[in-house]
Amino acid sequence: MSQVKSMLTIVALLLFTFVLPVLAQTSKGTIVGTILDQNGAAVAGATVKLSNVETGVSRETTTSAEGTYRFEAVDPGNYKIDVTAGGFRGHNDSKREGCWRTN
Repeated sequence: MSQVKSMLTIVALLLFTFVLPVLAQTSKGTIVGTILDQNGAAVAGATVKLSNVETGVSRETTTSAEGTYRFEAVDPGNYKIDVTAGGFRGHNDSKREGCWRTN
C-alpha cells in the first residue's frame, strides 16, 4: 500500500511540475519602450498613451526616471502610441507614431 501512495505522490508532483506552467500561459502581450529627446537623453515623466486602432480603447502610463515605459496584458491588435511631455511640442506627424501588432 505504501508503494501505491509513493507512486501517487510522484505522479501528483510531476503533474504540478509540468501542467501548472502550461496553465499560466496567456494570449496577452507586453509593450515596452524608452522615450529619448533629440540629444538621446531620457525623458522622465512623459505621458505615454497606448491606443487600440480598431477598438479605440486606450490606457496611459508615465515614463520612469530612465525614460522607460511598460504596458502589461495587452490584447492582440494594432496599436498607436502617443507621447506628451512638458517642454516638448506635440506632434501629429505619422512618422512619429508607431503602429504595432501584438500576437
